[in-house]
Amino acid sequence: METKYPVMQVRLVRRRKSRCNVLKGACPYCGKTHTHSAGRGSAPRLGHRVSHCRRKTSQDRGYILKWDGVIGKK
Repeated sequence: METKYPVMQVRLVRRRKSRCNVLKGACPYCGKTHTHSAGRGSAPRLGHRVSHCRRKTSQDRGYILKWDGVIGKK
């Protein structure tokens, strides 16, 4: 499936205290680590997300989160 948005590979980080898992990955626009909610279920919520870049560029249209299957810590 071809898309007009770049793909951001993410890893799932389980948080026990907040019960809300997060997805972390390197932003395709700025290269910094961005964090997005993964939801509370066993399968992470993926799909299109808005970037969290401090400085937006004209190319920044958001990205598609793709889970790499890794479950990490912090």
